[in-house]
Amino acid sequence: MDIIYSFLHVFLLFFIYSVIGYLCEIIYCFFYNHGKVQDRGFLYGPYCPIYGFGSLIILFFLKKYENDPLILFTMSIVLTSLLEYITSYLMEKIFENKWWDYSDQKFNLNGRICLLNSFLFGILGLTLVYFINPFISGYVLKISNELQFIISGLIFLLLVFDTIKSSNTAFHLKSKLKIMKQDINNYIEEERNKISQRNKENLEDLEEMASKMKEKISTILDGKSGAKLDELIKKLPDLHKLNEIAILKHHISRSNSDKK
Repeated sequence: MDIIYSFLHVFLLFFIYSVIGYLCEIIYCFFYNHGKVQDRGFLYGPYCPIYGFGSLIILFFLKKYENDPLILFTMSIVLTSLLEYITSYLMEKIFENKWWDYSDQKFNLNGRICLLNSFLFGILGLTLVYFINPFISGYVLKISNELQFIISGLIFLLLVFDTIKSSNTAFHLKSKLKIMKQDINNYIEEERNKISQRNKENLEDLEEMASKMKEKISTILDGKSGAKLDELIKKLPDLHKLNEIAILKHHISRSNSDKK
């Protein structure tokens, strides 16, 4: 029974740090985006499990270095960055979509991790070991075993339900993305043929095409899901970044240059 209650204690810490991590992201993004509140994470609820796992990894593997802040800081960066990179890679492979992208940040690795965030994770690692965990863990230990069991059971059911619902939404988005990409490709090909036939040379046609494409995407996805799907759709790349548009723009520009 002691093993079970020890597990419940760890599970509660995992959930608490998942919630704290979610709140940290909300606050950070609020200031980073100049006062814009943005929902974070893959799940519907106000928690990010990656922070829970990251916190447990630090506590289990790095607490022995608490007498050496430099090693603790450095290893926190290494382990949390590795966790973030692997999580990003797996989610992209499974759902064919990115939940975060640091490509616009300096010193990033494939857009999955960046130096700034890794440095902040190192700071959080120090804060967790020296301040947060002693405080939180002490209060969790004061909860009776029976109450820990009940609370953990309810939280577990909540996470299972949320994971299933969020995964269904993500897979639904994945299927819609395939349809949307195919529709975009077909539409671009149609517009390319029209431009070729009419021998258009003005780049304003490209802007008009992009506008029509946006309307067409909205029609495809209209009424297909709820708020979470809308939030995921916002994370899609801007239409001007699509490779087909870049190719078409280059073709038109080169055509104009040749005419000159």
